[in-house]
Amino acid sequence: MVETFLRCLEPGDVVYDIGANIGFYSCLATEALEDVRIVAFEPNEAVHSRLRENLRLANADWQLITKPLLEQEMRVGFRRRASDLWDGGSYIVDQTENHDEQLTSIAGDEIAGDRCPPPTVMQIDAEGAELAIVEGFSETLRNGNCRHVFCEVHPKKLRKPYTDGEFAEVSQLVERLETFGFTVERFTQRELSGRVQQFLWARKSELD
Repeated sequence: MVETFLRCLEPGDVVYDIGANIGFYSCLATEALEDVRIVAFEPNEAVHSRLRENLRLANADWQLITKPLLEQEMRVGFRRRASDLWDGGSYIVDQTENHDEQLTSIAGDEIAGDRCPPPTVMQIDAEGAELAIVEGFSETLRNGNCRHVFCEVHPKKLRKPYTDGEFAEVSQLVERLETFGFTVERFTQRELSGRVQQFLWARKSELD
């Protein structure tokens, strides 16, 4: 999936790296093309210093948003893990579940084009919040110039929008992206550890 992500980038792209962690995709995009704007979204303050340093070392044109993205503004619980950075593990939960802290989320449509330039490419790795994030970008994805959405999906954690408080199926995320005019492909990838990762690649052919 990394190779496909890099192959789809174009000069002048605005890449939204959602769930940026320490900046793996952000730095790869910057190394691939100099004329790329990075907007990194990462609510886990435990990795912020490492993320900022990596973006500086990559000479990226970047901006960091520390609020979690969901379908709307609301108070949510956040489980934070400071160790094992590559494996992620920090994620949003309902306030009724065990959590380390409370954060206030924001919808992507409130940011795109206002606080940040609108995206042309998105990468989402949000430990189960993928569908809620896509809902929060409804207007941006439906009417904007975003050509590609790359999404690692976490089926056991995947939730419907958090106002519903229920879990979702990957097929619901696929269907939602299709309503915005995207063609969606599903991929699996096995890591050396044996863990199987699932990815979606959504693209708008008319914008390619």
